[in-house]
This record gives sequence, C-alpha cells and structure tokens, in this order.
Amino acid sequence: MYILLAAIALEAGCVACYLYAGFCRGGKRPLIAKCVCAAVFIGIGVLSVFLKENYSAYAKLMLCGLFFSFWGDFFLGVSMKGKMFIAGLLSFLTAHLFYIGAYIKACNRLLPGSAPATVFEVSALVVVLFVLLLYSLITKIDLQKYKIPVYIYSIVLLAMMVKAVSLSLDLYKRGFEIAALVLTLGAVFFVISDFILMLSLFAGKDTKNMTRLNLWTYFGSQTMLAFSIYFIES
Repeated sequence: MYILLAAIALEAGCVACYLYAGFCRGGKRPLIAKCVCAAVFIGIGVLSVFLKENYSAYAKLMLCGLFFSFWGDFFLGVSMKGKMFIAGLLSFLTAHLFYIGAYIKACNRLLPGSAPATVFEVSALVVVLFVLLLYSLITKIDLQKYKIPVYIYSIVLLAMMVKAVSLSLDLYKRGFEIAALVLTLGAVFFVISDFILMLSLFAGKDTKNMTRLNLWTYFGSQTMLAFSIYFIES
C-alpha cells in the first residue's frame, strides 16, 4: 500500500510540474509532461494489479480504459481542434466503455445474474442528461461542428458515472467503504473535469484557473480509478 501511496504522490508532483513549472513550457514539453502524467496513472493501475495480485476481469478492463485515456491525453495535447479533438474524444469514449464493462463485471460478482443496467441507473442517467441539456441551453453553450460527437460522448461519460456510483452504493452496503469512496471520487471527478473543459472550449470560459481546475480534477479522477483496482476484484 505504501508503494501505491508514493505513486499517487508522484502523480500529484508530476501534475504540479506540468501546470506550474517553467521547464514544462515551450515546444513539445507540455505534451511530453502531460503524457508523463498519464503514464504515471497507468503505472498506478499496474502496481495495483501486481501488489494485490488482482488479475480479475475488472482489473483488465480498467487497465484497458487507462490505456485509451493515455491516447486521449496525447491527441488532445497535440490539438483541441479538428481531427485531433475527434481522435481524443473517441479515445476517451472507448476508455469509458471499458470502465463501464469493468463496473458491470463487478456488479455481477456482487449480485450474480444482475442486469447490465437497473431501472434506477437508467432513471438516474435520464435525469442527469436532462439537467445537463437544460444547463447547456441556459448558458448557450455552442458546440459548433462537434455537437453530435460531444452529445454521444456525454451520454457514455454520464452512463459511466451513474454505473460507478451504483456499484459504489453496493460496495458500501457490503462494508467496502474505501473502495466505494475511491470509485465514486474517480467517476465524479471525471464528469466535473469534462464539464469544466466543455465550458472552457464552448462557453468562452477559457482561463488559466479553469484549465488548472480541469486538469487537477481529470488526473485526480484517473488516479482514483486506477487505485480502485487495488480494492475491487471481480
């Protein structure tokens, strides 16, 4: 466990350097620094697998999600527009599908024979989607030519969060409080991060503080999701 906590501290240090250190500025250095941060959260996932000897379906699917997230970071680090933006969006969408698959596997272990999605989860997803759509109309978020891919991505992202929270509730009821907390933080931080990014890109709120908040919550979410492998086996 101490090794994992040290790895998490290393991730925090790498993110701090990426966001604040002068030697991470200029040329390709920001992209390299961002990819280093992404490589560290993959490392946390791999460490969680080997330290806990967790070779379950949950662990494998989560590692796949972390891998595709790395490429999402790379593509968006190259450019937040055009083909690179779409490539990044597709990479993260694929990552979320792997995360959802991992949660379904874990739910099946806790509740054998359970459906991939419950009535509660579908209802929660509809409510969250409605609130997001209403907010986007009120704030006049202009998605430009990316409207369809962003909507599709948002549905998958929110489905990931809803499934994660649902799994966390089941874990909490069975006495796995730390696992529930880590997983909930990972999923919720991801949604917060992407919401901040959406405001920055499409609502004219692109400030240095918004960028930093977006990246702190994003790398925090991936770190927690990678860390969850240590606690959840299925």
